[in-house]
Amino acid sequence: PENVALTLPSSVSASVRERCYTPDVIAAETALRYTEATESLDKLRHHLRVSTFVNRYKTKNVKGQVPNTRTREVMHQIDIKIWASYRRYRHARERHLNLVGEGGWMDILRPLEKSDV
Repeated sequence: PENVALTLPSSVSASVRERCYTPDVIAAETALRYTEATESLDKLRHHLRVSTFVNRYKTKNVKGQVPNTRTREVMHQIDIKIWASYRRYRHARERHLNLVGEGGWMDILRPLEKSDV
């Protein structure tokens, strides 16, 4: 039971969605995806700020091989979090777009490319 895939409204075509899901389920996933995208974007911004400050700290204060190696490991962990937030945002935005189509929300949740990170 734990490995059963849930087929949510955003993962099917619009015609199937209309027949198989109630408007309440579609509205619930729409709200979920919008919230997921905005929270992921907030986390991405946070991790980018942390990365900037750790890098500044390293440049200013860290001298020697061992401390540099430790700081590099911290930076690596932050990079993992940055890319996880990036992927989560892209996925949530794509699913939200699939559910509601283009609209005014696209001014808030803009496309995010790798070059933006």
